Amino acid sequence: MALRFKTRLTLTTSLLTIATIGVMALFVVWITVSGVFEQHHLSRLRMTRVATDTVQYGISLQDGAMKRLSDQMRLTTMLLAELSDLAESDAEGFPDELAERLERALSRATRPGEPQPLSDLLVTDAEGRVVFGLGEQADALRASELAAALGLLEGQAGEDPQVRELRTGDGDGRPRLYGFVRNPETGRIVLVGSGEELLRTIRREYSPQSIVDKFRTLLDLTLVVIVGDDGEILAEGRTPDAALAPGQLDEVRRFCLAFLRDGDDPYRVASLSGGEGAVTRLFAPDSGRPAALYLQFSDATAGDLVDRLVQGFLVVSVLMIAAAIVLSIVLGRSMSRPLMVLEEGVRRFGEGDLHRRVALDTADEFQGLADSFNQMADSIHRYMHELESETRHRERLESEMQIAADLQRTLLPETAPVLPGVKVLGWSRSAREVGGDFYDFIPMSDGRLGVVIGDATGKGLSAALLTTECWSAFKALAESIDSPAELLRRTNNAMCRQTGATGRFVTLFYMVLDAENRTLVYSVAGHNPPFLVSGNGGGLRDLTSEHGLPLGIDFDCAFDEQHVELAPGDTLILYSDGITEARHEMRGLYGERHFRQRVQAMRALPIEGLSDCIMADIEMHLDGGELSDDMTLVAVRCESPVSAAEAAPFVHEEGETG
Repeated sequence: MALRFKTRLTLTTSLLTIATIGVMALFVVWITVSGVFEQHHLSRLRMTRVATDTVQYGISLQDGAMKRLSDQMRLTTMLLAELSDLAESDAEGFPDELAERLERALSRATRPGEPQPLSDLLVTDAEGRVVFGLGEQADALRASELAAALGLLEGQAGEDPQVRELRTGDGDGRPRLYGFVRNPETGRIVLVGSGEELLRTIRREYSPQSIVDKFRTLLDLTLVVIVGDDGEILAEGRTPDAALAPGQLDEVRRFCLAFLRDGDDPYRVASLSGGEGAVTRLFAPDSGRPAALYLQFSDATAGDLVDRLVQGFLVVSVLMIAAAIVLSIVLGRSMSRPLMVLEEGVRRFGEGDLHRRVALDTADEFQGLADSFNQMADSIHRYMHELESETRHRERLESEMQIAADLQRTLLPETAPVLPGVKVLGWSRSAREVGGDFYDFIPMSDGRLGVVIGDATGKGLSAALLTTECWSAFKALAESIDSPAELLRRTNNAMCRQTGATGRFVTLFYMVLDAENRTLVYSVAGHNPPFLVSGNGGGLRDLTSEHGLPLGIDFDCAFDEQHVELAPGDTLILYSDGITEARHEMRGLYGERHFRQRVQAMRALPIEGLSDCIMADIEMHLDGGELSDDMTLVAVRCESPVSAAEAAPFVHEEGETG
């Protein structure tokens, strides 16, 4: 079912608006989402850089703290060595007062609840016997173990203090940081040991795992892993609600090792089974060997932001589409109203209200269309009046043409004359209602018969009028003139007086037949030469003349008069050029040669059959086409003793072309 224009306009406008809004919304969403993800990517890149610098700095603090502690141990060792030398120079042996003071200073320097900064203060003599000792090592170490420890330290001792980490042989293998110095003159050894808890605290607070645990909470990271160049996981931290997928740490380890081996890229991004992550290069504490820092990001922030943006755009788009549909309906009605007015006017005008006009004041194309419709309606109204007048005039002309055709038919003989020993017939067919061809039979008082055939120039009414003029003059003169040549001369002069220099003329053939004596006298005025078909098979003979212009061309011109002897069975064929010039679009002209062949082939037929067969053959050639000129045929036959059995049979052949 076809939709009305108003509905189609509203739908089209709505669809275009929806499509435009949809495309714009998609474009904005695409730009926004792209911007969000680009900013998210940049923020992750910045996060990676910050994480790398922060973690690297955090794990480097352990070396710094140990260096500071080693420096303090060295200083403390030198101070104790100087105090020992001073005390020994003042009194023999290590004074008890100095030992008490040192023990009191160590106790006062230790804050409650915090690790003791120093755990051991030892002074030995040259033989390695402890002459002064504070802390755990004073009682815990046996002489042999102390000697072994001092021997290890002594191997690297010199005038300058040395600091070494040593795991003692007391059974627990606890690490300690020792500072020692040997007096080259006395051989005395001064040894200072750091507090075990202090060393553990430094290593615990500044270990990679501790740095990772503290740092991961500062950034939106689901997993942080530090992998050494040997594949060992140095540290690993993740959010409490983040569950590791099976084999995820192995996948991270392989990714980090591949990054450390493949090149010097500052960072590399990959999507692993746990999500999107990035890896950067670190240097492990203590050894300084390269390590990889892997950061796995949380997608919740970008995803939530994109979801909120998309939801907001959807709400705004739906509101805009609803407003656009309402606006399209209003605009559709407003834009289609002039068209509806035009449609109503055209419908009422088509129903016959020729006074119907369309009034619009829109100052646009619709008003121009309405003005054009009103002009068309005025023109149609005038045309209808003119058409009515023209129809009445045409009906009058058709009536007059019918009357003229009826009058012209009265010029043609109603029946063929009957003469002893002669058969005569004729027919004429006009290309239009009236034509320029005519023929007639003129009986004479002495038994002779005049036969005339003519063809006026042109077709239709003008040719019919010219024929009437010629025929009226010919008939008037034929009553008093027997000679065909003289009759044509007198008729020509009458035609010249009537037509003047109009260039109009009539071709005519006139003959007088003496049936009793079988003689023929004829004269030609520019007409197609008739031909005589011999009844005894002798062929065809044209009835020509040396002189004889068409009637109405030259005043007082001469015409020849010819005599012909007829034999029994001879047939005279008089015709107009409309027969030979009958044309078919594909077959061409009917043709003079074709026409003669047909007549000769049908010469043994009765004259009525001959005439009918010629007409049928012409109709077959035209194949329903229109005549291009009037056609007229007159046949005259002397009675022949030839029987029908001796006559040549009629065979239809294709017409001549060209």
